[in-house]
Amino acid sequence: MPRSDDRPSRATDPADEGGRPPALELEGVHSGGLLSDIDLRVQDGEVVGLAGVLGSGRTELCEAICGLRKVDSGVVRLRGVATRLREPKEALAHGVFALSEDRKSEGIFGHLDVRETLS
Repeated sequence: MPRSDDRPSRATDPADEGGRPPALELEGVHSGGLLSDIDLRVQDGEVVGLAGVLGSGRTELCEAICGLRKVDSGVVRLRGVATRLREPKEALAHGVFALSEDRKSEGIFGHLDVRETLS
């Protein structure tokens, strides 16, 4: 059935109206036994929320995007360029990082003072 407007579908044209590629694009991403055939496109300025019940894969997807979890297959593109983010340090160099959902246990370095923790 034809679309009611003249815009191309995201499936056929992932670029935005200005012709820029998505800031982040996942195509057919598989990771471990939980993430299977994940497609996602995020344009500059978009805010995307992932929701789901415990065990649905939302945390694992964020970990895969940020290099905390291995991407077994599929393509991750940043601004149209295919890339493999194998570790958080590499992701950070590309401007990709994660904020833990459990900041109390994963985001506080109790043995360091506040200044060291913030840096």
